[in-house]
Amino acid sequence: MNNDNNHHIDEALFAKFFAGEATAIEVAQIENWASQSEDNQLEFERLAMVWKDLGALNDAPAVEVDTDKAWEKLNSRIEAETTSPKRSLAKVWRVAAAVVLLLGGAWLAQSLLSPAQLEIAAANTPIEQTLPDGSSVALNAHAVLTYPEGFDRDARRVALEGEAFFEVVRDTTQPFVVDAGAVSITVLGTSFNVNATKDCDSTVVYVATGKVAVTHRENEIILTPGMTGVYYKQTGALNIVETANRNDQFWRTKTLEFKRTRLAEVIKTLNRHYGTTIVLANDAIGNCRLTAVFEGETVDEVLELLSIQFDLTITRSGANITLNGSGC
Repeated sequence: MNNDNNHHIDEALFAKFFAGEATAIEVAQIENWASQSEDNQLEFERLAMVWKDLGALNDAPAVEVDTDKAWEKLNSRIEAETTSPKRSLAKVWRVAAAVVLLLGGAWLAQSLLSPAQLEIAAANTPIEQTLPDGSSVALNAHAVLTYPEGFDRDARRVALEGEAFFEVVRDTTQPFVVDAGAVSITVLGTSFNVNATKDCDSTVVYVATGKVAVTHRENEIILTPGMTGVYYKQTGALNIVETANRNDQFWRTKTLEFKRTRLAEVIKTLNRHYGTTIVLANDAIGNCRLTAVFEGETVDEVLELLSIQFDLTITRSGANITLNGSGC
């Protein structure tokens, strides 16, 4: 690159500048050249734009590259080409592209060879999916799972937004990792539930079988069957809490279990899982206690049983349901 009234700037120096490898002196040399004329400034801006379009190496993922060998190849390429008093801008662009390929080739190859990312999303009802390793996942309504077309050798990594239950095929050489927002859940082979709903103030992990590690930055907790881990988004705390209620898995198992549970709590559970609006006519009804297991029954079938067991009347008004009786 040469201008009549300006000193020569080597193409390799421009490449180093845009790749972020120029020294302070070299940076000053480039800036001084660009300020000497409008033509130089325009050419600099055009080259910067081309460099950005070619990959913006400073923003690319970090890769290990033998830069000395790359510069040697570049210099050989430059010296081999025929020179002239003025090199066209297209020539400089070709040199810049060559450096991008030399320095960014490893990143480009990595990108091209990476497996495609697949996404499954549940609409208003839960869905199930088998993953490439044979593990299975059940997604609750509105949950989204992203995973590669084929897992790499180091880990089986997926990303979750929403709630899902995983049954992971055991592989001690390839951990299964769920990225759920700010936390990661790592297992070898187990079954567990993750609720990483975006609008909730916490991420909850419940372990059914096996062992699970839940991590947030440098903090980690280990969960075994029946244990629950909670990450609190506002404080960043990661704690083990009382085990989750089995009824929280109703979306997947369609089973509700009550052991001497106050009817007031039973109604709250029914409303949450069936999406109903059931109210009790008086507090006395709420003090009645229910022991029962419901497996696949409709909400109407459950209400019919309650009406028989506690001598209740059922009144419907639109979407609202009222239970009335003398109580227990």
